[in-house]
Amino acid sequence: MNYVGIDHHRQYSHMTLMDQEGQVLRSGRVPNLRSEIEKFLEGGEAMEAVIETGRSSTTMVDVL
Repeated sequence: MNYVGIDHHRQYSHMTLMDQEGQVLRSGRVPNLRSEIEKFLEGGEAMEAVIETGRSSTTMVDVL
């Protein structure tokens, strides 16, 4: 299982994808566009996500 942490902002998010041993697989600033988020997460196995809460975080939940 992989894990993704998301620091969500209005136009972009900072996302970090880690494996179960805690190794960072990739990390970076990702525009809040469905295609960009999918590209960042593609090729990954099943994952759990943690998202910073805020007024627009429900949009990210919908994409995930």
